[in-house]
Amino acid sequence: MMSNLTPKDRRIAFALFVIISSVYFATIAGITSSNDGSHYALVRALVDKRSFEISGYLAFTENQDYALNGDLRFSDRPLGTALLAAPVYAVSAFLPPPLAPPRSKHDADNPRVIYAVLLPVISASATAVLLFWILRAHFALSLSTSALTTLAFAFGTMTWKYGSLLYSHATSGLAVMGAIVLLLRQKPGFWLGMILGASVLMEYTNVVFVALIGLVYVWQVSNLSHKWQRIGWLILGGLLPAAFLIWYNTVNFGGPLELSTFNVDTSRWPQNTSFFHDFATPIWVGLPAMLFYGSDNQGLFWLAPISLLGLVGLRGLWKHSTREFTLSVGIFVIMLCFFSTSTTFNPYTNDGRYLTPFLGLWFVAVGFGVEWVVGVNLRVDPTGGARIGGARIGGAHIGAPLRWAILYGLLFLSLRNQFMHIALSWGHDLNLATLRAWAAAPENILTAWSAVLPNALNVPLWWGLMAVGWLAWRLRQGRGRAAELESLRH
Repeated sequence: MMSNLTPKDRRIAFALFVIISSVYFATIAGITSSNDGSHYALVRALVDKRSFEISGYLAFTENQDYALNGDLRFSDRPLGTALLAAPVYAVSAFLPPPLAPPRSKHDADNPRVIYAVLLPVISASATAVLLFWILRAHFALSLSTSALTTLAFAFGTMTWKYGSLLYSHATSGLAVMGAIVLLLRQKPGFWLGMILGASVLMEYTNVVFVALIGLVYVWQVSNLSHKWQRIGWLILGGLLPAAFLIWYNTVNFGGPLELSTFNVDTSRWPQNTSFFHDFATPIWVGLPAMLFYGSDNQGLFWLAPISLLGLVGLRGLWKHSTREFTLSVGIFVIMLCFFSTSTTFNPYTNDGRYLTPFLGLWFVAVGFGVEWVVGVNLRVDPTGGARIGGARIGGAHIGAPLRWAILYGLLFLSLRNQFMHIALSWGHDLNLATLRAWAAAPENILTAWSAVLPNALNVPLWWGLMAVGWLAWRLRQGRGRAAELESLRH
């Protein structure tokens, strides 16, 4: 993928990954609730017992987020996130211990707990880099626009919070953006099918996204040669994760479609009686709450005002390509409407977190909005791609100082909202009663930053791991080049 970027672009992409992942790693507060506790219980069961059964780890689920099968207990979460986190946790037995004791509501005495949360850190950071690639390499937006939009996505939306929690949203978001990148690059259907199938293992509701992408892919290859072969490879790739899920459901819950979500104690969780109970909120109630505010839910535009620039960028994206407009904005709107009918978008989450994996799709439009703000003109090239010159996005003639003021005002509000959202979340638990009644008291600043970044002292450990990974990659590159030179000599 990075081969589509210039050397300077690749350096910027690498810097973005380092910066974003470092902040996410510093934000880790261990296992904070029954939700990530359920994922973590499955991680421990897989590594410690080679089993899906979590009866010995129910305390991590707070004795509520588990699925039932007679006397056996399983995680009620989709299993994909735990499957990916388990190898990282297993390898952590050979990694250095944390430099400072990790904070965690559950399993706090286990120094390896922060390694289990490395998966969302890596996944969410990689998702941001994929967004940078889409904006820079595919849509040819300016470097400043692409980098600024990526940072706004990483720190001005819920992605920051869920990039530091062992929920399923970060891994699901990576699967979603990975599928979009493969579709844009027109890569073979097998790998697209694999990642689509894997996305359902992350979150069962991604089956809606899978159906939409499947339809787009079939339409995309409809005029190509060997279209049935391409569609066959797509189906084959998707069947592999699907077969694993069917096996898991059958072995643990007695049937191929017996999802863990619906095998819970329905006296405690009545909305999980069936799919139709889980998505029974009237859309005219849920949609305003998901976008703005309602039913104790902080909507997208309310919690992340920078996302309003997506409305400004809609016209530019449409003029660039109606197909790609439909792919990004169309799918985002469908998923937004779908989750607006969820019965648990409030008050259990307070931030419409189910939409998190699809925010990258909306931020494609935000990128075009930022391009308009920074004053870059775009022209739609008949051969594809945006070019500098031509009509201004949106056709508006707003003064440059005002546009910049709007951009940084929205960005500041978004960063402030995400900062406080994390500070007041489970595991961070900023106690406002402990703050002095001074606006800029050093004690207040230190208390707030300590609440948001409780793992900051361990960031050098993450830098060391990245350095080792980078060196290994460089050595592999060097060996590959040496092998190429040797083959040329012969």
